[in-house]
Amino acid sequence: MFPRVKEKCASKSWFSSRDIAALEDLIGRLRRLKENLGFITNRVTTLQASLDSWQSEQINKSLYYLSFLSIVFLPLSIVTGGKFFVPVLIHVYFPPIHFFV
Repeated sequence: MFPRVKEKCASKSWFSSRDIAALEDLIGRLRRLKENLGFITNRVTTLQASLDSWQSEQINKSLYYLSFLSIVFLPLSIVTGGKFFVPVLIHVYFPPIHFFV
């Protein structure tokens, strides 16, 4: 498309050689911007993939720690039927107050 612009403009009498040179300069700048836009698009795609990978890593790390908590507390709650934890937690966080008369 761009190479034909110069030919079409040169055939018109109202285009001066200075206008054609300015158009060639503008076309060159547009081509460079188009190439830069392609590089930027590739860079953003790479950054997005990197961010997705990092986020996935963080989620996997959290699930790994959560699985260890489940390994400890799930068997305890099955063995005790869930009735053991409530009194223990109450005494740990709210110790009994004894009044001596």
